[in-house]
Amino acid sequence: MPFDNIPGHDPRGPYWQGFAWSHWYRLDELCGPLKQVRLRVDPEDKDKGFETDKALYRIRLGRRRGLVYIGETSASARTRLRTHYQGIRAARGLNKYPQHGPLGWYKGLALPRNANLVIWASWTPVPNLGKSDRRGVEAELIAAYRAIMGKNPDYQWPGEDSDDEEGEW
Repeated sequence: MPFDNIPGHDPRGPYWQGFAWSHWYRLDELCGPLKQVRLRVDPEDKDKGFETDKALYRIRLGRRRGLVYIGETSASARTRLRTHYQGIRAARGLNKYPQHGPLGWYKGLALPRNANLVIWASWTPVPNLGKSDRRGVEAELIAAYRAIMGKNPDYQWPGEDSDDEEGEW
């Protein structure tokens, strides 16, 4: 389903589903030392609570059109994205965390082990939403994504309905 002329319907767009999302950032750059991260985050996004607020976030790979994951966090976007980043590094054999499952799943996000993938993340703060409301909005975002793209984000539920196989990236 094309969405070129309807900005609110683009899952990778800056104003998807009524939320003002941050710019897209490389996950490895967002999850480095905090001092370096603060230099990389666009001034426009510094007010979007990356280090402090509860948030919704989305993850994509390289130049692929769709998303691979949509999530919510009661911690800051930085904290949750770091957890995903550590899991990805573990899957690639780059840190101390053990591998789990065929795709190296760790704490929520499973991706193929291809070390050449560029992984991008974007977030929007939701500081006033409680846990149930954040999870409800997360479910609504996933449903909206399905309505637009005709499928779930590729690694939303590892092993259930991903159309991609390891190594096809």
